[in-house]
Amino acid sequence: MFRKLLLLSLGWMLLLTPAAFAGDYNTPSIGAEVIDANTVRIFGTGCQPGETVSLEYGPTVETIADSNGDFSTNIDVTGLTGDLTVTATCGDLVQSIVVSLGTPGALPRTGDDSSLPLARFGAILVALGGAALYMSQKRGRETTRTEAQV
Repeated sequence: MFRKLLLLSLGWMLLLTPAAFAGDYNTPSIGAEVIDANTVRIFGTGCQPGETVSLEYGPTVETIADSNGDFSTNIDVTGLTGDLTVTATCGDLVQSIVVSLGTPGALPRTGDDSSLPLARFGAILVALGGAALYMSQKRGRETTRTEAQV
């Protein structure tokens, strides 16, 4: 009885599964990749094949979606810094992404201005370690002398 129920449910799953995935696989999405300080690649999906895609980020750049509805193009960001919002429009679909360009030539600030507290702490640990080593050797010598006298 259990096997018949299992086979029946498996049959229904196989029968109904293709219908659940028969829709459009091209879910709209947009992404960006910083190529270098002057170039950002914008890519996405969800447009109709052959449709014109308008990319606006101040200036406007146009590209054509491929046979799958995907698009990809490089945009020139020379001289731009900070966060850049790029909006891609194809037909009724509008997608946006924020690209962080940073400041040219500037590295992010990390760490502390002063390493003096850390240096002091390290010196204290070295001194304590040296004292512990000295005490253990001194105790070892005293034990050796006591054994020699006996």
